[in-house]
Amino acid sequence: MSNTTTQSKELGFVLERVKSWTSDYCLTQRWGNMRFTEMGATRMYSCLGYIAGIHAAGKTEDAERYAIELVQLFDRLNETSTEDREVSYYDGTVQVIKVPWNKFEIGADGCFMSFTFSRYVLMGTGETVGNGEKLFSTRPDYGDALYRASTFGGIIYHGPGSGETYTVTLDDDSRHLWGIHT
Repeated sequence: MSNTTTQSKELGFVLERVKSWTSDYCLTQRWGNMRFTEMGATRMYSCLGYIAGIHAAGKTEDAERYAIELVQLFDRLNETSTEDREVSYYDGTVQVIKVPWNKFEIGADGCFMSFTFSRYVLMGTGETVGNGEKLFSTRPDYGDALYRASTFGGIIYHGPGSGETYTVTLDDDSRHLWGIHT
């Protein structure tokens, strides 16, 4: 494939992340309503490094395809979390704050370049955490909000080199490199 002279913003994001100091903070700057576990962040940086390697090998069009699909998939998941809801809590007086109505926790799946995800929906504020509930720090100035487990799944890589993924897909469109499975 030929090299292109223009670069997508998604590939720019990938190359910037790989060339700079990396941390979970760098990921949450783009995907603020997602929490990456340590293994999830490691998996993401592994994928970003893989894409940067494809680019460094001169396969710019392939790198663009990988970057656009991966980054836009995570952008779409993050966008489902951007609507804020008002919740109230009592700390001497009643306080009303706005927090995201759902959060995603991203982990590493056992398959090559694949992720697990857990979606949590807002319950309110508080400190009691029961079965299937998780206390997330929402924003530095807002404190914590209580979320209930809602959906679990995987963001599974189906591209070249993926091997056996142990998933079922109804979409046989081989143009997609990753699929969301619940």
